[in-house]
Amino acid sequence: MTPAGTRTPGRLRAIVEGQWLHALFLLVAGGATLAATRCGRVFGGEAWGISGAGWFLAGLAVPVAHQVYIWLGWRLELHGEVLSRRLGRAGFELFAAGFFVFIVLRGLTAWGVAAADRGSLAAPRPLLDGLALVLAVPCAYTFYSVGRWFGFRRAAGRDHFDPAVRSKGLVRRGMFRFTRNAMYTWGFLAFWILGLAYASRAGLLLAAFCHTYVWVHYLATERPDLRRIYGV
Repeated sequence: MTPAGTRTPGRLRAIVEGQWLHALFLLVAGGATLAATRCGRVFGGEAWGISGAGWFLAGLAVPVAHQVYIWLGWRLELHGEVLSRRLGRAGFELFAAGFFVFIVLRGLTAWGVAAADRGSLAAPRPLLDGLALVLAVPCAYTFYSVGRWFGFRRAAGRDHFDPAVRSKGLVRRGMFRFTRNAMYTWGFLAFWILGLAYASRAGLLLAAFCHTYVWVHYLATERPDLRRIYGV
């Protein structure tokens, strides 16, 4: 980690490390996702006075804004303590507030997409409900595990701001016993559940985008940071 107040030629390189993958994904997958909406009826109906197209575009824009926000916040803090030096202890609190606002917005836009396009997926209702229920079990246990053993503040990147959190090491309890990154593996099933529950093709398309995109975030942003923080 770069000490506060120092400048090194490699700081910018460290901040943008891995982001070529982030940019490439947005270029390829973002374009492909938008193109897929031209094939058949994907934007159906409306929800709460907003068209399906409007919900879907918001459903794409919010995750992009969220993950860019995380990348900048985490990297600026990790490589220069930019937020802590300027805002003190409030640096993380303000960052975390924005983080959780984006979480809420992601859920709301995904819900709006699925609700606006409900019934567009031609599949037996019992099959969709059964799949949604099956996915709900590991998803719910993951959120329980995050709250019980990991902590939602740590999920927002507290270890980038607080050396005391780094000393705790990685969590290996609850759902984290089975996979180190339970939140991305199982927590993001929530988006698939919405698409299945509403029988929504647009909802499932958005789920595929969001679930793939969060793994791009892991490879491009989080894994390099974990290597620096925990040496793994």
